[in-house]
Parts: sequence; structure tokens; C-alpha cells
Amino acid sequence: MEAYPRDPFQAHEDTKARFGWLQLLLTVVIYFAISIAIGVILSILSLAGIISEKTLDQLSWSGNYLLLDAAFVLLTILLYKPLRRYIKPILMNVAPMKRPRTYLYILLGWVAIYVMQIITLDVIGFESNSQQQQDLGLQTAFTAYRQIVLMISIVLLAPIKEEILFRGLFFRFLTKKTHLIVGLVLSSLLFGLLHGGLIVTASLLGLIIALVYWKTRSIYAAMLLHFLWNGSVTLISYLFQ
Repeated sequence: MEAYPRDPFQAHEDTKARFGWLQLLLTVVIYFAISIAIGVILSILSLAGIISEKTLDQLSWSGNYLLLDAAFVLLTILLYKPLRRYIKPILMNVAPMKRPRTYLYILLGWVAIYVMQIITLDVIGFESNSQQQQDLGLQTAFTAYRQIVLMISIVLLAPIKEEILFRGLFFRFLTKKTHLIVGLVLSSLLFGLLHGGLIVTASLLGLIIALVYWKTRSIYAAMLLHFLWNGSVTLISYLFQ
């Protein structure tokens, strides 16, 4: 039986890019530093009366927060050259998207996620559909503006941001430094922990997307699967809320 390779993405690595545990730690530190700095600036502007409390409340709404968070991630990538060089090879690798089997894996991934959600939400009841809608912010999308922002942030920006971070960064890094199984489990658990009240469901979602990424060697396949799933959930939630 063929053993899992320690680094299944070796062919797409930048051999000149040095990215170790220290660089990973600095990436996390820079991201949080940017987030905290923006938060402090907004608080100062509010105290000075330049922006209102209502504006702060609007920015803290889930849809707007997702937009801000995507901006924080983008700033982290732009400001930190080692991270930029580590991410660049996977963004340049478009060849797998020209292969028909890539789309078969995406389809199988979507079906696997659907079956998993039925089991965890409806059969076993680990978590609830209402909690999923609440986490998505659909229950507070009262205006056309909020609905548009949610569609952009949940269906488009969140998959791009999360796939670059969790599959393109954490999964690749942990797989390279340890083992494929370790990379799958730890990156998926981290993905789940950062999804609030849907830890089990989100962890399994992250695991399936990571497997699709591993099989296709394409971050774009992972993004497309994430697009399709988030779009399906958002559309169904709008129709039946």
C-alpha cells in the first residue's frame, strides 16, 4: 500500500521561499496586529465624534465584519513578503482546473458535504440549522444592502479568504512539516473552531474541502467547492427562512 507523501504539493513549491514555524507565527501576529490596530483606530474615531456609535454597530454586523476580515487577510499577505512568496505558487497553479477529473472531485466533494450535513444536523443533531443561519447573519439581513453584502462576503470573499488561509497556508504547511493526516486534522479543527457554534459541522466541511484540495492539487478547486456550498446554503436559507 502506497504511503501518503509528507508534502503532496512539493511540485508547486517555491524552493527559494523560506517559510517555517517562525514565519507562520509572524503571519498570525501580523494579522492580529492589523485587526487590533483597525479596531483601536475606529474606537478613537468614535470617541472623537468623527464616526457614530451606529456606524460602529453596522461595522460589527456579520456581513460587514466578513468584508473587513477579508481586507485584514489581504493586508497581511501584501505586507509580509515570506507569506506572499509562500502563497504565490498555489495561485499560479491553474493547470489542474483544465482537467475534467478536477470537476468530478468537486462534485463528489459537494455530495459528501451534503450527506455530512444531513447526518450532523438532521440525523444526529450535533448542531442546528437555525444556528447555521444565525452564524451566516441571514436573520439580520433586513435590507437589500445587507443581503447584497452577505452574498458577496459569504459566497465570494469568505471562500477565497478561507481557502488561502486554511488550505493554502495551514494545511500545506502542516502537511509539509508533519504528515498529511496531521495536516488534514489540525487545519480542519482550526477551521471548525473559528466557525462559532458549528464546530463539528465546519470541521468536517474543512476536512472534505482539504481532501478535494489534496486530490486536485488546486486551491481553485477548493475555492470553487466552497463557493458552491456556501451559495447553496445561502440560497436555501433565503428561500425557507
